[in-house]
Amino acid sequence: MAINSTFIPELIPDFFGDYQCSIIGVQHAFCDKQYVTHYHWGYRHWLYFFMCLSLFVIQIVSIINYINKEEE
Repeated sequence: MAINSTFIPELIPDFFGDYQCSIIGVQHAFCDKQYVTHYHWGYRHWLYFFMCLSLFVIQIVSIINYINKEEE
C-alpha cells in the first residue's frame, strides 16, 4: 500500500499543485534542465512528501521501541 501511494502525485499532478516546465531550448533562472519537459513540485506535493517522511520515521521508532520492549 505504501509503495502504491508513491504513484499518486504522478497520476494527478494538478491536485498537488505541480506545474510543468516545458520551455525547450531556453534555460531560465529556476531550472537547469534545458531540453526536457518536466514537472516542478507544488506546495501540496511538498506537504505530501513531509507527511510520508514523518510517517516513515514514526513507524521506525515504533518498531525499535517494540524490539526493545521484547528484549526486556
